[in-house]
Amino acid sequence: MNIFLKATGKKSALEIGTSNGYSGIWLGLAAKETGGKVVTIEFHKCRYDVAVENFKLCNLDNIIEARQGMAIDEIIDLKKEDYNSENDRFL
Repeated sequence: MNIFLKATGKKSALEIGTSNGYSGIWLGLAAKETGGKVVTIEFHKCRYDVAVENFKLCNLDNIIEARQGMAIDEIIDLKKEDYNSENDRFL
């Protein structure tokens, strides 16, 4: 996904299921190169907390927006926030 994000020049990625943040870090590194952003959603609070700390350790907390909750609720909220603008659709 890292290579795909960079190759396509996509600026946004949505990850459902953050776990400890490993894949989010790879997406974040790609988004940093494309000038983009990553939103990642994790249901379990303990996994979310670990991921947030890992994003900070990798200096990607300004690129990766971690959300804790049920994916369907967070996706609805993203839609309400009009996060998915015409020129910056999620990968």
